[in-house]
Amino acid sequence: MTLTDASLRTLFYVLFFTILTLMALSYAYASSVASGAAADGVPARDAGGTLMRSTGGGATAQPQNPLIAERWQTRPLVVVAPAANDPLLRGVTDTLDQPAGRAAFDDRDMVLFTVVDGDGRREGRRLSADQTRALLRALDLPEDGKPATLVLVGKDGGAKLAQRGRADLQAVFAEIDGMPMRQNGR
Repeated sequence: MTLTDASLRTLFYVLFFTILTLMALSYAYASSVASGAAADGVPARDAGGTLMRSTGGGATAQPQNPLIAERWQTRPLVVVAPAANDPLLRGVTDTLDQPAGRAAFDDRDMVLFTVVDGDGRREGRRLSADQTRALLRALDLPEDGKPATLVLVGKDGGAKLAQRGRADLQAVFAEIDGMPMRQNGR
């Protein structure tokens, strides 16, 4: 069997359009996963496991978890406490009120998230109730803040260290300083 120019051209076009169709389907699937669209009603998670929430029929989706915006930008330190006078929370805020403590915190590209008695904040700015719940769910932390817990989240969005009881920010800083991204200057 010999192939003529016309049959080769036809074969080329068939293969070309098949590849384009597969690429379009792959892109559509990846877009739907990244946007949080979930046909089964189960909340979607992005590639890093961070909760996404659809804002309607799946056409557009808004990330509710505030950690999503921090990924690859900062290292969130999340402190959840039942009350503002909790020793763990006070230990963190007292350290950050000192210039040397704040400088060490900022030098490591860190941001502070607090959830005190259900009130979520990022660097003192209030989070919505949905954002606060999504933040707690993403880290499997209780909404009532008991026991008080500190969680260091890496730039990749994963939890790296957890503390309960008393805060030891020097241990947090040491953990960050040992991370490959920090050693590479990021």
